[in-house]
Amino acid sequence: MTLEQFLSGESHTISADEAQRLNLSLSKASLEDIPEQQRGMVLDYLIAALNMQSVDPQIAPSLDDLRMAIESSGAF
Repeated sequence: MTLEQFLSGESHTISADEAQRLNLSLSKASLEDIPEQQRGMVLDYLIAALNMQSVDPQIAPSLDDLRMAIESSGAF
């Protein structure tokens, strides 16, 4: 699943492979790549993925950086 598909606002069931692709997309994203009105959804996803340790350890720091940027922005 791409970041654009995830942000489409539709309800999703995400397979493990799709989650890994989404994680990779998110690891390359910046705060500005995520519309303000959808940052809460991305934040919820990141928290769940990181807490469940279902993220490739090589990209986990980038995802955590994005999580912190969203939290710091206050727009969620």
